[in-house]
Amino acid sequence: MPKHGEKKKAPTSTLRFSGMAFSMAACIGLAVWFGRKWDESTQSEVPYGTLLGGVLGTGLAIWMVIRDLSR
Repeated sequence: MPKHGEKKKAPTSTLRFSGMAFSMAACIGLAVWFGRKWDESTQSEVPYGTLLGGVLGTGLAIWMVIRDLSR
């Protein structure tokens, strides 16, 4: 705990990277979830929506990490 008059330390890189990890998981998870919903609505034998959602979600997650790391 900082003493009176001392400034608080800035968040470490651990917080920054854990935030990126949660963002990646959310992005991939949402894309796969939407892909599964699409597969359910089209009643396709092959889960193209899930595959597409996984690939697009992963690509978007990688893009977000690259964008955050370049700051």
